[in-house]
Amino acid sequence: MSSPLSGRPETRRDWIFRKIGQLAPSGAYAITIVHGGGQAEIHCAFANEADGTAFATAMDAQVVGRYSGYASQRLFRFDHAAASALEGALPPPPRLSAKRSQRDRLETAVKSQRLA
Repeated sequence: MSSPLSGRPETRRDWIFRKIGQLAPSGAYAITIVHGGGQAEIHCAFANEADGTAFATAMDAQVVGRYSGYASQRLFRFDHAAASALEGALPPPPRLSAKRSQRDRLETAVKSQRLA
């Protein structure tokens, strides 16, 4: 898999969007690219403040107030440290379901009995 830091802003935006989804926010969220000041910025918005706070905490984002009309705003630099921080904030990958684990144990027991 290529680095989320390589390539165009769209690559970074899509990577961040997938990772936010893995954080399982409780409400809607959106992400877009804003071009201005000679540099692309990726803006994330969360319907639930707690979701935005969790993401900002994972990214070690600093409070800013550049745009009026928003309840809160945070800023972070998307570098290797930020990408690693977001990866570290993700829940562990899902384990086999209890039902599947039980089925696998049963199949193993049946195979063992056939060999005996």
